[in-house]
Amino acid sequence: MKEVTHTDLAGTVCRVIFSDDKTHRYLVEWVWKPGPILTACLLNPAMLEVDEPDHTGAGIVARARKWGFCGARIVNPFTLRTADPEVMKAHPDPIGPEADRFILEAMRQAFDDGSPFIVGWGKDGAHRGRDREVAALAERVGMTLMAFKLNNDGSPTHPARLGYDLRPVIWKPA
Repeated sequence: MKEVTHTDLAGTVCRVIFSDDKTHRYLVEWVWKPGPILTACLLNPAMLEVDEPDHTGAGIVARARKWGFCGARIVNPFTLRTADPEVMKAHPDPIGPEADRFILEAMRQAFDDGSPFIVGWGKDGAHRGRDREVAALAERVGMTLMAFKLNNDGSPTHPARLGYDLRPVIWKPA
């Protein structure tokens, strides 16, 4: 594992955990003060490093601030670093050997804080049955999975093009 941290001028600490070869990213979080953190479980990480969030990360941080959280955290059912879901699906190990450990840890932290655990991976989250596997992890923790919004097929909508005023809804695999 390779952990990298960065503190910006406003005092927000960003922490990213990669595989040793940086092929997989297991966690990224931004914390600006002690307290509950908004956690999102999104399809797969792009090529974000540590000093600046990508478009999706910036949106999760903005939601966390708007909704009164003290930080934002992103984990992924598929931890392969690529911006292209098709590349992720074609890869021999898109999940990564530590994905479930980091998802479980994030779920436990959210559960203990009374914070939501919001999923948003679209139809591609069903690849290799990962949507059901993440739901099974949530059952182990007693965590209710939320979604920003549901797609017509019942999958949880990725937040990239959603407004910040949505109220999360409960999500369960179809």
